[in-house]
Amino acid sequence: MTETIRHALVLEPDQNFASRLVAALGQIGVFAVAVVHTINEGVSQLARQRFDVAFIPVSSDARAVDLLRQVQPDLRLIVTTPSPDYALPEVYLGNVQGVLLRSHVQADLAAVVAEAMKQPLPQGVADSSPEKQGETAVFDELLQQIRIGRRIQAVVLTKGDRLVTFHGYLHRHEAILIASKVSETRFRTTRIQFLHLPGRAGELMLFTRHISQSYFLTLAAMSEVSLSWLREQSNRIMPALARLVKGAVPPHLAEEKRLERQSYAMVWRPIRPLPASLQVSLRRALSRLAEANHCELHYLSVNPLFIHMVVTCPPGRDSTWAAYQFKNGSEEIIQQEFGVTVRIWEPGFHATASSNPLPEPELSLMLQKIEATNPN
Repeated sequence: MTETIRHALVLEPDQNFASRLVAALGQIGVFAVAVVHTINEGVSQLARQRFDVAFIPVSSDARAVDLLRQVQPDLRLIVTTPSPDYALPEVYLGNVQGVLLRSHVQADLAAVVAEAMKQPLPQGVADSSPEKQGETAVFDELLQQIRIGRRIQAVVLTKGDRLVTFHGYLHRHEAILIASKVSETRFRTTRIQFLHLPGRAGELMLFTRHISQSYFLTLAAMSEVSLSWLREQSNRIMPALARLVKGAVPPHLAEEKRLERQSYAMVWRPIRPLPASLQVSLRRALSRLAEANHCELHYLSVNPLFIHMVVTCPPGRDSTWAAYQFKNGSEEIIQQEFGVTVRIWEPGFHATASSNPLPEPELSLMLQKIEATNPN
């Protein structure tokens, strides 16, 4: 029954109940269980690892359901309730796959999990795709035109409590947390909030402005940035976003929509051979950078002596832009993750227009050229 259930996430503020649930999961054969105590920690955990099922406590607003599903759309959810006569809030109906009575964990867990794994996901979830289409793709392209620098960590566009798209140096799950924070209270003008993202030092200042309808623009900046400067930056962005919300596509974006997206096979080398532990982190970092920069990553090979990828860039972007995003971005992520300041990559790269990986002879030749350009 539970042979296919290998990874479970327990989101539970009550440590005693969490311990009971973990022990019961172990007895029915679930050997990898992660426990988190807040929604933000749960979102961050899902961003690092996929889970078969998640257990969440019942709540009046069901924010956990929406946030966790935004990170992993095919996640099956089991909500835990305090008593047999507890009326499940309407927001959960059709959105969770199981209900577990907290006082009956030992007796009911196996049956509840087995039944939850048979239940269908909400309509539209099972077939959801990270690829952006239609209206969202146009928003993506507009945000790509914004030069935000390092003082602004991300430009985030939300609709209600959902993330539409974002651009910047943060990861998608962090942008989802920003969207959740912005939606906590309704407002129609400008709002300042502060948010600490798990795993990052200090707080981000969230400068949010209402665009129109239920759309909001948020600039997530370092806390020392002045409000007047953030307002100036938002003033540059707001008019074009407002036009898009009303359905008007700026001419330069309409033209870009007609441009063909270019694919490149790219190769570059590290300064020193990459250890196995670093290769795993780099593979994850490069995949996230592709998503954050709205690229399609078709092939990725992280070897001790070189990186080889095939990537499709957004309209109007070339291989030089892609090399900068992937090389500089991955270096910053690794430096932050390992707490080091060392450089990882040699200068330069090789790229050729192609939708396929380089054949072995051409790959060897390109590596020789890079080596000749960067002699030891």
